[in-house]
Amino acid sequence: RSSRRSSPGYSSSPSCGLRFRCLRCRYISLCIIASVVIFKAYLSFPPLPTNSIELSLLKNGTTVSVFQSLQRLTRIVPTSNISLTTNKNLTNKILNNKILNTTKNSSLLSNKFHWSVGEIFTNSSLHATSAPLPMVYVVTPTYRRLEQMAELTRLAQTLMHVPSLHWIVVEDAVAFSGSVRKLLRRTGTNFTHMLGPKPERFAEKSRKKMIPRGVSNRIAALRWVQINVQNGVLYFADDDNSYDIRLFEEMRFTKKVSMWPVGLVTNLAVSSPVVSKGRVIGFYDGWIASRKFPVDMAGFSVNIAFLLQHPKVTMPFSVGYEEDGFLRSLNITMTDIEPKADNCTQILVWHTKTVSNKPPKKMTNKDVRKYSQTNILELATNMW
Repeated sequence: RSSRRSSPGYSSSPSCGLRFRCLRCRYISLCIIASVVIFKAYLSFPPLPTNSIELSLLKNGTTVSVFQSLQRLTRIVPTSNISLTTNKNLTNKILNNKILNTTKNSSLLSNKFHWSVGEIFTNSSLHATSAPLPMVYVVTPTYRRLEQMAELTRLAQTLMHVPSLHWIVVEDAVAFSGSVRKLLRRTGTNFTHMLGPKPERFAEKSRKKMIPRGVSNRIAALRWVQINVQNGVLYFADDDNSYDIRLFEEMRFTKKVSMWPVGLVTNLAVSSPVVSKGRVIGFYDGWIASRKFPVDMAGFSVNIAFLLQHPKVTMPFSVGYEEDGFLRSLNITMTDIEPKADNCTQILVWHTKTVSNKPPKKMTNKDVRKYSQTNILELATNMW
């Protein structure tokens, strides 16, 4: 044995070969053990919450398999509040009750109301709560103008801080705005992007001053809610108003209809229910006229389950009477109204107005040539 150790061929002797093989086996064993430990540690991590995951709804119904593959690879578990927007040409089918569910009654919507295709957004993980909160459905009518993106951005960055919220943005247009869509995707909130163009009779320039702006948008949103939603709270939030995020918590548990003051309205600078001993007994507003409910659009919310009990609910194309007509169609009385905002003593929403700007001067061919190799041409398109 001593002669073998002293021989020049020591490194190639059988005992040395066996020792080398043992080291290699040990290395492989350690790798296997490390892999098992890492895999077990991976399995011990909690599932990642879905946060603004967007998928395209394929016509052949393969979205579910795509989502399931994604779920297997990333261990993402779908939350209970998944919103799917469809369009009237989409085949109505239930893809998977636990993941997606398209509406069975899309035909109930009028052909003049359109809505987006295949957008899925889940609740943001930033807004995770220990107990589920009633969903607040915020309806925002909007239309193309220079101030549109500034106002929608301001509103979006308020709504981003509100948990359990679904934003329904309805454009008074016949085609979707790419800028609005990009903004909605950036927010990470649940959203539905729709079109609600006004009737042709209001498109006449001679009647421009008499057009009740935003009514067609809100009616389109109402029809979508009637088809796709069963519970929650509905609120009309115009894009030019300013909102305290506490307002959304005030309205969240509305039983039928809740109301609160709105600042910067009429010559009184405020519009509010009159409250005595915790009950609404009248209204304080600078323009009562013949309205039964002289309130501002930003001054009330409606429980959706209660809304669904009134399938004929609507909003009139009548300037100044939109709110009154909507509330009348719900057949409510004073006793149904719940005063919020500390018995209507606090202002949590203001009817602010952005100064309107004239459309920019159109670029000439000379300008186009001058700025063809710069950022200005793209910047000009992003102004809208």
